[in-house]
Amino acid sequence: MASPEPPVPVLYIAGSGRSGSTLVDVILDNHPDVAGVGELSNLVRGAYLDGRYCACGRPGATCPFWSEVRREWTRRRSRLDLAAYVLLQRKFERYAAWPRVVLERAHRSAAFSRYADWTVALFQAIRQVSGKRMIVDSSKVPTRAAALALMPGLDLRVLHLVRDGRGVAYSLQRPYRKDIRAGLPRDVGPAPVWRTAVFWVLVNVQAAAVCRRLDASRALRVRYEDVMTDFPGVASRLSRTMDVDLTDLSRRVVAGEEFRTGHTVEGNRLRMLPAVRIRPDVEWLGRFPPHDRRVFWFLAGWLLRAYGYREDGSVGIPADESGGRRSVVDAR
Repeated sequence: MASPEPPVPVLYIAGSGRSGSTLVDVILDNHPDVAGVGELSNLVRGAYLDGRYCACGRPGATCPFWSEVRREWTRRRSRLDLAAYVLLQRKFERYAAWPRVVLERAHRSAAFSRYADWTVALFQAIRQVSGKRMIVDSSKVPTRAAALALMPGLDLRVLHLVRDGRGVAYSLQRPYRKDIRAGLPRDVGPAPVWRTAVFWVLVNVQAAAVCRRLDASRALRVRYEDVMTDFPGVASRLSRTMDVDLTDLSRRVVAGEEFRTGHTVEGNRLRMLPAVRIRPDVEWLGRFPPHDRRVFWFLAGWLLRAYGYREDGSVGIPADESGGRRSVVDAR
């Protein structure tokens, strides 16, 4: 009998949208041992069923890489049903599914077992087709990370990526028109600041909860602002979490080099560019209206302070790294 496959090492990027996850994913994909595949949670629904575009410029259903992944996935699971898989994802990956996934820790349902079996097989197929050892999934939703942590076929590590929520809110205030080829499958309207603040708190608290359940060596919290200004320091910490040497990528970032955008599916529209480089986005500091700043600080200031963000927009040391008491944000 053939020996079982070793677990697939997965780095899951958790956090809120507009926090730099797509950029980190693209950079890591340029490592010879790492496959950055974007928001994998949206692969089946977006690329295979709805025909959304891969970063290579082709519809996901006809992209050579994702077509081969689908063939390999089907070879491993001959009874794979893509429509049924999407329904299982809705059951176990939505934000509202958090309580259901927590209950799965004590008793695995038949539905979760099927979902886990198909999900692990997908990661195995990506590893086989890419030829790379580690997969980066930047789906961000903490509930999906909690579900992946329950799957024995995966060796999960979590990068909790945090950005000053006021920068997130400012970014989400911009409307965008539908442009499928540019990576925008629908019109995007402006989001109210209060809603973004509440969502930002919820997502980051959930992401921290996932990290606390992992071994300390497999969970890391990083701020977007530190990625932009001190990538070598971030890379040093992330290397230990991933068990991958990121020295060369760090050198390239410092040198201002561009990074090709490979085959990422879903995520920020920058993935549709031929190449990207690190450029700090701090426009919100001068343009976010004072009233909106006050609203966000009133609702989420306690968590901003814990992460080291100050009311004036500057960045300090997080509470759990400055000798302060442990808090809900402590993921280590």
